[in-house]
Amino acid sequence: MPTPAKGSSDDPPLPAVGTRLEGSALGIDVGGTGVKAALVELATGQLISERVRIDTPQPATPAAVIETIGTVVERLDAGGHLTPSAGRQWSSTVA
Repeated sequence: MPTPAKGSSDDPPLPAVGTRLEGSALGIDVGGTGVKAALVELATGQLISERVRIDTPQPATPAAVIETIGTVVERLDAGGHLTPSAGRQWSSTVA
């Protein structure tokens, strides 16, 4: 049985330890030198799309980083990689 996530009651439940995940998810890595995004096969952790990378903005203000995240996601979407089951149905907007 899933474990409730800590934090907001709106947080989804966390899977139990040892649960084998299925499907794909949009993975975003915000690093000091680059912001990267790709689709990830959850069962294996392997990338199943191209990886899109843009340099982390300097200065890396929250607004600048959010804009960069949006750009890498848009580029991934433009490549035809995002579908409703692969990260296109957003439950909320980060702002």
